[in-house]
Amino acid sequence: MEQSKYMKEFSKRIHISEVNLAEYAPITNDRYRKYLNSSFTGYGYFSWKPEIVSTALKLYPNHGVAYIDAGCELNYRFFAKLRLKQILNKAADGCYFHTLNYQEQEYTKGRVLNYFNLEESDRLSPQIQATWFLLKGDVGKDISKRWLDAALAGIEMIDDSTATESPNFIAHRHDQSLLSCAVKSMKIKPKRHKPCYRPLTVASRIQCYVHPIWSSRNRSGQSIQRTAKG
Repeated sequence: MEQSKYMKEFSKRIHISEVNLAEYAPITNDRYRKYLNSSFTGYGYFSWKPEIVSTALKLYPNHGVAYIDAGCELNYRFFAKLRLKQILNKAADGCYFHTLNYQEQEYTKGRVLNYFNLEESDRLSPQIQATWFLLKGDVGKDISKRWLDAALAGIEMIDDSTATESPNFIAHRHDQSLLSCAVKSMKIKPKRHKPCYRPLTVASRIQCYVHPIWSSRNRSGQSIQRTAKG
């Protein structure tokens, strides 16, 4: 949150935790209450994420919503902020997503693939990442609704239970699997670029230097951006 204060592109910042979760995800809180604790992955398989995004879109209908996971870092260097403006411009049509380097069917259970009635080509295409993304306008609201409807269709949509799965199936990615399939069900083509994680090599340092959002999964409370400077 502190890093976002240096990015004037964000006019409003909302931090969600267990303290205000019921306020921003009331339906999820009521329906999946027994799962919303640290005993379950993602404080309840990340079931709360679709509704908090939906709530933000409703609260600020004339603005877009940038969802950014806890653990990400925001890079507010000059060139990174220029890149952010490019991303925001690309999201003007309703959304901005990027893909990962593995197939949908590898990390989405069959129940979800069938719920969205995905074609074979979509099952074989790269999964869309839910670590950070942008939604805006009617397109963004449609994506959000499809995502939320799927999450509320039953805990089996987001938990780790399995049935008859693809031979290539590895694991279910909970809210990310649902979001990826929701976007694909609308025939939206995400950006095919490699996201920035951590500045560990020369190549990754260069990439992170000009990228505004790092999917670093850093929950230490201390920024890792000094690594990129060293």
